[in-house]
Amino acid sequence: MTRRDRIAVLVEYLIDVREGLPDKEPIHADELIALMCQAWNSPAYQELERLLPLLRKHERRAYWHLCERYLRYGECRVAWCRRCGYHHASKAGQVHRHPPGRAVQLRPKVLRVVNHAVDDALVGVALNWLDAHWQGEAVIPKAVLAVESERRLRAA
Repeated sequence: MTRRDRIAVLVEYLIDVREGLPDKEPIHADELIALMCQAWNSPAYQELERLLPLLRKHERRAYWHLCERYLRYGECRVAWCRRCGYHHASKAGQVHRHPPGRAVQLRPKVLRVVNHAVDDALVGVALNWLDAHWQGEAVIPKAVLAVESERRLRAA
């Protein structure tokens, strides 16, 4: 995975990290202060937080497209089958059959709904700009890597 690809993963999970992606390590009972999660405190997310305002300043259009894709998307619920794809959300939990008669239950799934005006080329420009101005390594934190690995397994 190239550094640009790792930056794309970091941007994709930025909302989750800002909202406090849960850490795998147990929380001690005497810790009462709410802190940002460990992933947000990682050097990669600190670098991303440093670069996003600069991207907005220097590549305003590319910044808008990046934010619409990864930070300001909507969500919709659907029913999902691994073999035939998406169905109306009301069918979640129902069982349907695939030839030769195998029964499959439709599972609920949340999909990102991205603004139709988002241009993939400008999202690429924004990711290239971030890659060109990135200082240090773009290491994906363990908590984010675990979520990304699980998402890829479910997509396969």
